[in-house]
Amino acid sequence: MSDESINQTEKNKEAVRKMYGAAKEADIAFIIALMDPEVEIVRAPGHPVGGTFRGMAAAGEARRRTNELTGTEGVEIKQVIAEGPDKVLGIMELKGTDATGQPWSMPSVEIVHFVDGKIVKIELFTDTATLHDIAGRK
Repeated sequence: MSDESINQTEKNKEAVRKMYGAAKEADIAFIIALMDPEVEIVRAPGHPVGGTFRGMAAAGEARRRTNELTGTEGVEIKQVIAEGPDKVLGIMELKGTDATGQPWSMPSVEIVHFVDGKIVKIELFTDTATLHDIAGRK
């Protein structure tokens, strides 16, 4: 790997760490600045709000709807990993409280794709069956 690739890899890892930090602080403007306007968010078809969402408005609406259905309150970042200059893996624990007042948590992974220093795609991998169970408690 070239020095330039290593440098970009580290920049992208730091961008993902900052994105997660901004999410905790609800700093939406900062998150938007990291993303390409046509960012693509991909969630498994089995996710309660599954599918592919393109653009900032669609991505925001998918996040809002998921939080509403599941009571998602935040994430705990476990690890941020990158091997090449264009993909970063975020390993986290999702946390929330369902409609019955029961707290829940589950592991989740995101693959964050970069082009020219901007996030162009985020793929979410999580336990979709458990999310459906949580969403069904409303």
